[in-house]
Amino acid sequence: MSVSGEMASRGPAIQPTRSPGKTTLERVPTYRTRPFASMDLMGRTACPPYGLAVYRVAGDRLGHNWTKADRAKLETAAARFVESTDGVTPIIDVAKLAKGMAVASVIPATLLIGPLAGTTAVATATVLDAGSWKLSLGLPGRSAPQDQEERVRALLGAVNHLIGTVQADYRAVTVLVDGLDRIAREETTRELFVESTLLGSLESQATVMTGSVMLRRAGLAGRVRRFEAKVLANAPVLDLKDPTRDGSGIAFLSDVYGQRVGARGVGAFPSQLLSQVARCSGGRVREFVRMIRLVAERMWDLDEAVATQPAVDAAIDERRRLAEMGIHEGHIEVLRGVIETKTLPDSDLVPQLLDRFWLLPYPNDSEWYYPHPLLTMKRM
Repeated sequence: MSVSGEMASRGPAIQPTRSPGKTTLERVPTYRTRPFASMDLMGRTACPPYGLAVYRVAGDRLGHNWTKADRAKLETAAARFVESTDGVTPIIDVAKLAKGMAVASVIPATLLIGPLAGTTAVATATVLDAGSWKLSLGLPGRSAPQDQEERVRALLGAVNHLIGTVQADYRAVTVLVDGLDRIAREETTRELFVESTLLGSLESQATVMTGSVMLRRAGLAGRVRRFEAKVLANAPVLDLKDPTRDGSGIAFLSDVYGQRVGARGVGAFPSQLLSQVARCSGGRVREFVRMIRLVAERMWDLDEAVATQPAVDAAIDERRRLAEMGIHEGHIEVLRGVIETKTLPDSDLVPQLLDRFWLLPYPNDSEWYYPHPLLTMKRM
């Protein structure tokens, strides 16, 4: 699969170690759900959103008519995780909850479920709320239920029943989960990826997810269970031996541009200017695409068909000024040290530098680091 530059730079991506059979992924419908869970999602109670998404997708896109027994199995299992505030036995209506989910069709490739990360526990209650109860997913301070608990196994079985029904009656399901890279608590990361195997027990054709950035920072990537951890760095637009020269990532991003615009659009962006934009993006695909769009907007206003040097310079300068906002002398001092060592520094400022993309990882024989090219233009 391909991943965006932002996904790659924020944390490891996780891929399954097993793949039961071959499937043509182009035949599988793709959906993306809107944020509906708390930022620090606990994996052992994360199954209801997956089940709801499968329920909704199968009904909307495949025309599947779920039976009462199908619904009851998930409703009964999920209700065991519901807290009641008025003493009334909670009742979950799967059909109603699934209908209330914001689901949008993307491209015909896979069943994509994500991002799961919202901002607070309130976001969970807003979507997964039915009167006086709410599902408590990943609330700070709460102990997570264990994988071997009967209610956890029942919930996993209910979700796998829905997945199995779709795969038996229609086609294989691949689950892609985006947003878990935003988990910032080591404790939650450990519970979700190291201590629990629940997400790796989904019986989809494959499950791929972005991993918490703490897998890298806390050295937990090698202890992930049921998944194979893949560390994805940015496209190496800088040369390791001489970062003032272009790296091999320039060609990669140029190819990304060609794939996006097709043969008719290749001539609209001279190769030299395209390489300049690729380098200044820092190897982040999302930043690269954003810069291309800025240039295109300027050329549209000028009624010109081909990108020009002034338009590219203006777009880069706009992104440079934004990138420099908030950086102080302490940040700059650490980044200057990275220029010399190309390694991750021992500094309390490192999380800020990485989260704000002021410090970027690049792949070679071993991962190396360098300040964002936009920062080296004037501030450094």
